[in-house]
Amino acid sequence: MIGPSIRALAVVIPVHNEEQLLSRCLQSVEVAVSRVRVPVAVYVVIDASTDGSASVARRHPFPVVEIDAGSVGVARSVGVTAALRGLAPAADRRVWIANTDADSVVPSNWLTLQLGLAREGADMVIGTVRPDFADLTPQHRQLWLDTHTPGCPNGHVHGANGP
Repeated sequence: MIGPSIRALAVVIPVHNEEQLLSRCLQSVEVAVSRVRVPVAVYVVIDASTDGSASVARRHPFPVVEIDAGSVGVARSVGVTAALRGLAPAADRRVWIANTDADSVVPSNWLTLQLGLAREGADMVIGTVRPDFADLTPQHRQLWLDTHTPGCPNGHVHGANGP
């Protein structure tokens, strides 16, 4: 093992009016969490939602925090603080923080891959999102395929910035 051992994992999912897509996201996170062997705290942060996102989130096994900031950056910060507090008995542990968006579906190896990269010495992992082609028109699907080369960085990251 090259890098330091990660002993706990915090996952934060900011949500703003994602009622239709949130359940798929949370189901995928449940699968990814089930594959790791360290303590995990997953927090769903409902931020200024006016739809049924909070109700959808509460049907899943993760704590839900509701705020009215209207800022994905603030939502992520609140979620990280809550997750670290939730892992407080493990305060002396090295905690890896992972974020995803409520309209995303993560692969089952999403967390195990990150933890493996951390063991190899990575301090951070940045990834991109591939849209669900079923949600796209044929023209949008082709445009995405024409402008994204598998395995090549695209020069930007969505959903990772905020105040």
